[in-house]
Amino acid sequence: MLNDRQRIDLERLLATRHYNLPPLPKHYVPREADLAQLRQALLTNDAAALGIVGVKGMGGIGKSVLAAALAHDPAVQAAFPDGIVWLPIGREPNLPARQEELYLFLTGQREKFRDAIQGRGFLSGTLADKACLVILDDVWDSRHAEAFPALTNATTRYLITTRNAEVVQTFNAHLISLDVLSADQALNLLADWAGQPVADLPSTAHEVARECGYLPLALAMVSAFVRQNAESWERALHRLQRADLAKLRRLFPGYDHPTLLAALEVSVQALPEDARSRYMDLAVFPEEAAIPLPILHAFWQPLGLDEDDMADLAETVVNRSLARRDEAGRLRLHDLQHDYLRACAGANPPALHRRFLLACARSFLGASGETLEGLPWQRLPSQPGYLWDHLVYHHVQAGAWDALFTLLTDFDFLEARCWATTVFDLEADYRQALAAWPPEDAARRDVLAAFEERVRLEASRIAQAPEWLFPALYNYLRWSDAPDGPLQRLCEAEVAHRKGQNGARPPGQSNALPLLLRSRLDPQPEPPLWLRSLEGHTHWVSAVALSPDGRTIVSGSGDYTVKVWDARRAPAPLPERPYAKGDRRGAQPRRAHHRQRGG
Repeated sequence: MLNDRQRIDLERLLATRHYNLPPLPKHYVPREADLAQLRQALLTNDAAALGIVGVKGMGGIGKSVLAAALAHDPAVQAAFPDGIVWLPIGREPNLPARQEELYLFLTGQREKFRDAIQGRGFLSGTLADKACLVILDDVWDSRHAEAFPALTNATTRYLITTRNAEVVQTFNAHLISLDVLSADQALNLLADWAGQPVADLPSTAHEVARECGYLPLALAMVSAFVRQNAESWERALHRLQRADLAKLRRLFPGYDHPTLLAALEVSVQALPEDARSRYMDLAVFPEEAAIPLPILHAFWQPLGLDEDDMADLAETVVNRSLARRDEAGRLRLHDLQHDYLRACAGANPPALHRRFLLACARSFLGASGETLEGLPWQRLPSQPGYLWDHLVYHHVQAGAWDALFTLLTDFDFLEARCWATTVFDLEADYRQALAAWPPEDAARRDVLAAFEERVRLEASRIAQAPEWLFPALYNYLRWSDAPDGPLQRLCEAEVAHRKGQNGARPPGQSNALPLLLRSRLDPQPEPPLWLRSLEGHTHWVSAVALSPDGRTIVSGSGDYTVKVWDARRAPAPLPERPYAKGDRRGAQPRRAHHRQRGG
């Protein structure tokens, strides 16, 4: 059954033939030659043998805008009757989440993928008979693109935007390199922002365009600054020329285009002081995150800003080209803007994340006080879904380990998480927490690892009936370190808590006491029959063999591969040699490979 959040998403998908497609900028200047070249590469069968076209260029040069212009092109839309999907990737993507979005758009069915391997397997069959365009925006690593199956001779096409040409070259696909705007295009953009003909621009505007390096993002930000005052061309030029490039290079070591950073600095410093402080607050959000306005209102409400003040601030940063709105009205930052904010925050992020969590707790939970421990996050409303998806992230960034441990061992929260989203999202929470957990706190890490393992093994049943979560965990965890270990104490404390509630649970949830009381008489449960799961094939496994010494496993699959596994270290397959140069999957560890014809 879909919850309210999922039903809204599904209705929106069914009403349109595109998903998450960003609108063109308000002051969009067409790049007809680049657009025509990209359109031809995408729509010509022999130009993209693997169904992949890439656009490469430096940050701020307009790759995403060109990709959006292509997606809005009528000829392109007509060529893909099954729709166009825009998936932001970034440096540290949540690949299963992006795969789930694509699967939902294609099928109208919501699935939760345990990992990118499973997601790729689902998508392979789904995409086989589709004519759609999938845009992977801002890809940093070719392995992230490999999570999306490219099918030779299929009518599905992929468009990848990236700063790194090797990402596209890995797939031996068509690559288009995007350059800066021409001087005329740059002046047209400045004139459009200024609301006057190009001929009426002062000579200073030409110098501003040169100082911006003819980069679209830099030009847009400086133009937005000038738009506030028609006589401020001189001020804009002066600020660009005296920007502290040494400071910017310290903030962005290795970035080769300081003119863009200077334009960003000028635009931020031109904000009114209060607006600048609130813009700096946006460093709290993860890269590529869509920021709902109710979350901003909750964040800024303790500072005395009401909903209208928040909306005005959001409009200000959008008008200054310091953020953009997506089709759902949420704010999104360019990755360079996000990097700038994170760099300016320096060592302050833990305090910023703590302030964010406390503000949200006051707004959504009615909590008070200055501590994060013991907050009733299980009472979060289903909308907006941002906090459910990023609660663990903000605890990790805040360094709030005590509060995070309490959160992920609170059975009420775990149950609420499964009802509000899915048990697979809860699995991801545990993985994120365990990956960041301080190594010196091994005892509590072991407790979380035990929770994660049990949630993972019981996930299929919990997904169908979230009320099964507590009995499933209790039946196993209480025996793991009996008679007086931390897992046993947590389970028994929860029994006492639930008895004290007299069966009163939030709507839609069960206290599960009947199952629990029967389980108290069970002997210690047997461990699962399997010792490890081997994941890696993308189709059904049809044959498995074990070597006589028990050290090696060989598996064969309908994906036309044979894989050799180290039985002591599975699920990692044994590496043999790198792929040959030009292989579309790049220099990943090579598995024993076998292809057949006719199945």
